[in-house]
Amino acid sequence: MKATVRMYELMEAAKQNLREHGELLPVVLIEGSDGGELLVGLEQQGRTAEIRRLMMFALGREFVALKPTAIVSVMDAFMRRGESDSTARSFADDPGAHDCLVVARLTRHGECGTLLCPYERHATLEGLEVDFGPVEELAGPEFPLLEAFFLGAGNWHRQLNRMRRHEDLS
Repeated sequence: MKATVRMYELMEAAKQNLREHGELLPVVLIEGSDGGELLVGLEQQGRTAEIRRLMMFALGREFVALKPTAIVSVMDAFMRRGESDSTARSFADDPGAHDCLVVARLTRHGECGTLLCPYERHATLEGLEVDFGPVEELAGPEFPLLEAFFLGAGNWHRQLNRMRRHEDLS
């Protein structure tokens, strides 16, 4: 899947946020079946990839009523240049990894697109300076973190019917 205009807009907003604040609050943008969007800030990312996937699974369950059609994640990550599976595993403890902004989108049909932008932070007398590398577009890499969201959302038609039946019983 080719990156969308919205993904490039989110990348530019993430760069601006990092320049101004020196850090980035990870967010997900949930696209609903009605065309609406919901932006959710994630205060904590979780220390391991498994915990982050569990958080995304829970987020999918929480927002099943939106009938999600796609999810976009904007986060700061560690990546290795030239790694073909760079989004499929964590490089947080890898000394050869570099800071990178990641904007990834996954549709409920499994179409995935990712934008990567490496960067370096430098302390200066004026504060923190951030130098960004070129934005790279990847089509279709695995992204287990976002897949966990749709596992949580499951088949939202069935889950909504189950929720409605539960409300009728109350």
